[in-house]
Order: sequence, then structure tokens, then C-alpha cells
Amino acid sequence: MADESPPLRERMLALEQIRSIETRIIQRSVPLIRRLLHDATNFEWDSKALEITSEVLRRGELWWSPLDEDFPCPDPRCFPVVGQWLATSNSTGGSDHFLQSTRVEGQTYLDLVSPLRDLVSERTRLARVAGITRD
Repeated sequence: MADESPPLRERMLALEQIRSIETRIIQRSVPLIRRLLHDATNFEWDSKALEITSEVLRRGELWWSPLDEDFPCPDPRCFPVVGQWLATSNSTGGSDHFLQSTRVEGQTYLDLVSPLRDLVSERTRLARVAGITRD
């Protein structure tokens, strides 16, 4: 039976690209985290419980999980770490909340989520090439 895995060189290149993408994911997640915390305090979500657990949002490796396709862009719950964080206090915010075009710090949820989604999707694709998928 023929080996169907990508050649070693291709896997190594994918690993190098993953490192770069992970750094960009962490950088891009910071404004989204700020927006989520802003909304938690301004929209009467259970902000005390969310603030206690907000440290989980700052753990970069949790942003690398494959997207939850049940939540379309710009809903940040497409990132499992955000969905879990919101679930800790039963504060989903409602999908219509994330569709609003309200700007905070000059950005909407679409501005924040779309590029981050693209990076996570690319990281997931490269992880498959490199043979390091995790589900």
C-alpha cells in the first residue's frame, strides 16, 4: 500500500508556516478578546463570571482548535474557546448580537472575526499537511 502522507519536506514547511500563523492568531485574538470583555460588561452578560474565566481567552493555544462551523461569521462562537467561555455563565449574547454592525474601537465583529477565522482555517489545513491534527 502506498504511503499517502505528504513528503517530509512539505510537512516541515507546513510546520514552519504554522508557527507564523499561530503568532498572528494570538495577535489577532487580542482585539476580539477586548471586544468580548467590553460587551460582557456593557450588555448585562454575567460579567462577574465571565471576568473570572476570561483568562482562558488569553491562552493562545486554545484559539488553534478547528472552527465550529455551526456558528457562521461574524459569530465569535465559531472559535471553541469563545463558545466555552460564554457557556461558563450561560451568556451566549445571542447570534443577533454578533451580527450587529456596532463599532467598538472602530471595529465590528465582522472586522474582528473574519480574518481570525481565515487564519484558524489555514492553520487547520496546514496541521493536516504536517500530520498534527487534533480534534
